[in-house]
Amino acid sequence: MSQDPRASVTMTVAELEILVDKAAERSARKVLSEIGLFTSEEDSRAEALQDIMWVRRWRKAYDAAAGTIGRTVIAAAVIAIMGAMWLGAQMKIGAPPHP
Repeated sequence: MSQDPRASVTMTVAELEILVDKAAERSARKVLSEIGLFTSEEDSRAEALQDIMWVRRWRKAYDAAAGTIGRTVIAAAVIAIMGAMWLGAQMKIGAPPHP
């Protein structure tokens, strides 16, 4: 068989699917093992899953807090602008501002 890179190879769709599935699984295992999440031990997998769930809960709590802080800042800015407009209107019509 020739080692010419331009040579064509004939494969069935089923053979190609098997080849792609094996390559994808090999790549996924490699990446997961590099970040410490792939293991054959059931206890380690359960612990890794708990870690991932903890990160998800932390992210959701952070997103909720960030949303609340954002709404609070916007509300404070709107109140400050409205207060400045009210004081400006009072000065324009000549009414003394209340202390």
